[in-house]
Amino acid sequence: MHSKNSSEETRPVNTSRSPHDFLARPGLQRARKFVSYYRPYRRLLVMDLACAALIAATAIALPLCANYVTTRLLILDDSAEALSQIFAMGGVMVLVLIAQAAATFFVDYQGHAMGARIEADVRRELFEHCQKLSFSFYDRSRVGQLMSRITNDTFALGEMFHHGPEDIAIGLLKFAGALTVLFFIDPALTGCIAILLPIAIVYALYFNRRMNKALARSREKIASVNERVEDALGGIRVVQSFANESFELARFEAENQTFVESRKDGYRSETWFFVGMEVFVHLVTIIVIIAGAMRILAADMSVPDLLTFLLCVGVLVDPVNRLANIVRLWQEGSTGFTRVMEILEQGPDIVDAPHAHPAPHFRGNIRFDRISFGYGDGRTVFSNLSLDIAPGEFVALVGPSGVGK
Repeated sequence: MHSKNSSEETRPVNTSRSPHDFLARPGLQRARKFVSYYRPYRRLLVMDLACAALIAATAIALPLCANYVTTRLLILDDSAEALSQIFAMGGVMVLVLIAQAAATFFVDYQGHAMGARIEADVRRELFEHCQKLSFSFYDRSRVGQLMSRITNDTFALGEMFHHGPEDIAIGLLKFAGALTVLFFIDPALTGCIAILLPIAIVYALYFNRRMNKALARSREKIASVNERVEDALGGIRVVQSFANESFELARFEAENQTFVESRKDGYRSETWFFVGMEVFVHLVTIIVIIAGAMRILAADMSVPDLLTFLLCVGVLVDPVNRLANIVRLWQEGSTGFTRVMEILEQGPDIVDAPHAHPAPHFRGNIRFDRISFGYGDGRTVFSNLSLDIAPGEFVALVGPSGVGK
């Protein structure tokens, strides 16, 4: 839009800020923005991470308790004494289990509540920001696309805000703890398992990248479906008046099938990812059983140590499964966060000047003095329009669509 010599009583404005300036922000500022959403919930986040650490510690403690019980069975001759120690360790294991259950309950309930609150904060900020954007932004955007970003994309963010920190904490602590125990039991066998880890990580990252691309396409396609629904149902009177139901259905079905194809690409990559992770888990278990049996025959490992090793491998596998969950949440949440930030980083075309004065009470008279108007493509709709509207006066602007009413 361009105009000149307007004498309406308004605050001074400038148009020096361009939307392209906002799009040039580096990724570091987006990372800071992401972390800032945790600020109102710092205490809850700390408690959530503390419970995550307790979950990891109890998971490592149970195999160590099992090792103690099986080892004492081999060296105790007095059955009464053996039973008392076994029952005592059983009591300890029950207490560990209770602590693990309590920590898991807090993480699942309070953690999800925190994610839902952050999701609501993001959605409120996005909706509030959309109300401040200029008309030119809505000339370039469709309502269906914006609705998808405010609803679908922010929902994926809530899950990432909740599960992201706790799954990373539990996964890293379990991985480090289990690997430490395995190393002290049998460094050579632990080394064999460690050799497979980089292969699994490279495999996971490769298919994670493919899932990210597929999910980004799916988000775009479902937004197009929303846009088609909004157009068709918003103008349902016109559609029914001209008997265009079959035409609109065909247009909707075309968008819907495009979305289905994008989801199939994502499911294909997701299937390869989860099948590979499952094979890795079972492969490690088979290696431990075969190699452990051979080391028992060579008198390099005891049966209690093999039992503890297998239990710790089960703990070691959990971070791999959590990696799968983190990858899924990250590829959904990061795509949604990027789409949300693309809106939040848009600025209005017209903003207040640095030292603008508050607007006075308007009397209601409106004057246009030689105003010109055109759309963003440079096409001039009208020029040198002068108009006076007195307080309480009604003026109707009549004309076909696109003439600048």
